[in-house]
Amino acid sequence: MLSENLVMLRNLKGLTQEQVAEVVEISRQSYAKWEQGETVPDIEKCDRLASFYGIKLDALMHYDEKVGNTKMAPPPSMDCRRAPGWWYWAMKKVLP
Repeated sequence: MLSENLVMLRNLKGLTQEQVAEVVEISRQSYAKWEQGETVPDIEKCDRLASFYGIKLDALMHYDEKVGNTKMAPPPSMDCRRAPGWWYWAMKKVLP
């Protein structure tokens, strides 16, 4: 779930992997491995990412079906992300 959240959040902000990597002070290649699920960031880097995106650490790490009293739509599968406009769906359904 972390890797999917990283891709979604970065795309919603319209950022490149390089730009996000600079925020957490790592290489673009290391960040790309996080998004691909090959490796995972340490807790300090996760905390920086959550702060950068303005979300709680738990929200970065997991998918929560409810935010407050609002039931959330499930995130798109990786296959859906290849479809045009998937980020628009995610923005409307997942983030306020």
